[in-house]
This record gives sequence, C-alpha cells and structure tokens, in this order.
Amino acid sequence: YNCKLVLHKLEQNKKYGDFVADLVRAYYDVDCSFLNAGSIRIDALVPAGELRYSMLSNIINDSMIVMEMLETYIICSLHAVDGLPGFPGSFLAISGIRYTFDINKTPRVQEVYINNDLLIENKKYMVALNSYISKGGDGFDMFK
Repeated sequence: YNCKLVLHKLEQNKKYGDFVADLVRAYYDVDCSFLNAGSIRIDALVPAGELRYSMLSNIINDSMIVMEMLETYIICSLHAVDGLPGFPGSFLAISGIRYTFDINKTPRVQEVYINNDLLIENKKYMVALNSYISKGGDGFDMFK
C-alpha cells in the first residue's frame, strides 16, 4: 500500500463526509450532526449548482433521527472519531463541533465547542444522526 495515497484518500473522504454532515445540520436546524462514513454513498455525479434535499436524501443511505443528547454522549462519540482503539475503521462525519484532542492525555478529548460555545455540563443538545449509529452501529454504543 502507498500510505501517503491512503491517508490522502481518507482525508478527502473525511472532508466530503463533514460537508454532508454540514448539510444535514442545516436542513434539520440542529446544534450538531453525526453520520457514520459508511452511510454516505452516491452512485451518480452531483451536478454543479443548487443542492436540494432530494439529492441529499440520495447521498445518505439511511434514515435520519433528531434527538436531544447530553454533552457526555457527544464527548464519548468524539473519542471514536479519530480511530482510537476499539473503533477500527469507524469514523464519524461531524458538523457543528470543534474540539481539541491530545493522544498523550487522559481524557484525550480536551475541549469541545458546539457552534463556537464551550460545551456546557449536563446540557442537552439537539443532534441529527443516522439511524444505523443511533442503534449502536459501528461500535457507537453511546448513541443507543
């Protein structure tokens, strides 16, 4: 394997996935959104121009769920985003979240911001996610 090529393709896929998660967050008007990368698929070219929901619903190969989620579950999910042990090959496309991560510290996720505001302890946030991960798919048991 050409490691540089594989890493480049993963980075491109992550950017595309996060873009789709941005579209989901805007459509459902929620604080943040999560999609597992495997749910984002399309077998056709998307034409330049306005992107309609009908096109988006063809890109996401799963139904969407909107739910309230405590900040602790959001933090737990972020430990899986960067492929930590126990989450091989699984990663989330995310939107509305910015965080700092240090693999040499415990906990590894340091600061989490939603819509540029620091996460508030015991606060519930409105989250859109696909059905598969809402049921614990790809090891995301924190969403069940």
